[in-house]
This record gives sequence, structure tokens and C-alpha cells, in this order.
Amino acid sequence: MLRARIALERLRNGEADRSLINLVSQVTLIARFVVQAGHGKLDTEVLEAVKRGLDHVLVEADNTGTWNVPVMDVYRKEFGDSEHTGNPVRHVVHHVLAMATEQIFGDGHADTLVPYTVSLGHPEAMKLLLDSASDINAHFSSAPFVYEELARPRIRKVLDSYEVLGGPHTYNAVWACGDFHDANPTLSAAFVQALQESLERIVTDPAAAATRWIQAENTASVAAAQIEEIVRKPQNQWSMTPNKVMAFANFMKKTGLLSAAPVHAHELFFDNVGPLDTA
Repeated sequence: MLRARIALERLRNGEADRSLINLVSQVTLIARFVVQAGHGKLDTEVLEAVKRGLDHVLVEADNTGTWNVPVMDVYRKEFGDSEHTGNPVRHVVHHVLAMATEQIFGDGHADTLVPYTVSLGHPEAMKLLLDSASDINAHFSSAPFVYEELARPRIRKVLDSYEVLGGPHTYNAVWACGDFHDANPTLSAAFVQALQESLERIVTDPAAAATRWIQAENTASVAAAQIEEIVRKPQNQWSMTPNKVMAFANFMKKTGLLSAAPVHAHELFFDNVGPLDTA
């Protein structure tokens, strides 16, 4: 058991070779036999999917010489019926988790992990995750909560939305009704210009932006230096360019959340937004 646990941790840390994959695959197979014999509560279909995924890793390595272990294969094995992930409902993170699930388990399986998730706001999910007595043992989080969680010794990252979507994507956007926008062109243009200026200030002077945020939020629970550090992290991009919007729209159409997907991102944004990433 210890040998298998060490192998699993090595895979999570980015190591991969035939002996590690074979060992974890064997443990997965044994776990499936044990469950089929009436012991334990793991989903045998999930175990079979993990086994197939690991077999695919071996075949790909033989063909390309590259070891590519999907993080969700390793992640999903730890979740039983009494363990849950905190996850906002129909939020960006919900769709990313569903995308990641389909990438591992195949088309039509976007909701495979739904029984193992509960709907919580980020603050509550973080609070429960950090409580060792809670049955919440994962949180599909976002900034700034994710950084506070990762600062704790027992917390580690198992999935990154950039990995799922193949790069940076938009997390927050501002919306308005078309009728309101068209009836108030001066106000709309002023808002967009103010937003652009704000983003530019954040990029050019993160320290000042952090101080202003602390003042606006009227909070003493976090230092301005911590906020500045978050602002400066390269994965946090401050831009007017919507990114990977079509990836979300097409997935939502595929899974039935949209009756029709836009053909182009321009259908979703007003002309004064600026350049659009059509991915």
C-alpha cells in the first residue's frame, strides 16, 4: 500500500514512467475487483475509466515517447461517496470541471462528478476545506481564495482550468442588455473607457491598485502586499480581450445548457469591447 501511495504522489508531482503507470493501474484493477466483490463504495465505472486512461497513457508513450498523465485520472481516485468538492452552481468553474470530466471519461459524461460535488460559495467552500472535520476535501477555487488555500501545508493543486482549456481564459465579464446599451451610448462608452483605464492602472501600478482595493473593500483581513502579489501573478491577466469564450459557448451548447451557440464571439460583445479571441 505504501509503495502504491508513493507512486501516486510521484505521478501527481509530474513524474511518469512505465513502472509508475503499471503500479497505479494494477492498484486500480485490484480496487475494482474488491468493489465488485461487495466491499467499498467506489464506482466501478470510474475505476474502469481510470484503468482505460492509464492504458492509453502507455500506448501514447510507446507511440510518441511522451508521458502525458491526465491529472483528473489521478485526482478522481480519491473521491468516495462521503467526500465532496465545493463548487459554485453553473459558474465558470462548474463548466471547467464538466469539461475536464468529459476529457477523461468521454463525451456524454460531463456530469460524472456531480454526485461528488456540493454547491457552495467560495468563502464557505474554503472555510469547510480548511476544517479537518468537514467532508469537503476539495474546492474548485478561484483567486484570491485559491492562494490562501495553497498556503496551507496540507493543500495542493490537482487541476488547473488553464490546463483544461489549453491556455488562459476569461473568468469575469461585465454584461448589459442590448436595449440599455443602445439607448445610452454615451454612458456605455464612458463605462468601457473607465474599465480600460482601470485595467491599465492595475497593470502599471499593482501596489497602488492593491491599496485602493483594500480601501474600497474596507477590510483589514488581508494586507495590501498580499493583494499586490496576487495581482502580479502571471496567470492573472488584466485585459479587455475576452478569451476562450467560444470554448465555453460551444461546450454549453453541446451539453444542452444553450439552445444555440453563437457562430462568433462578436455576437456576444458590443463593438467597443476591443479585439476578441475567437477560440
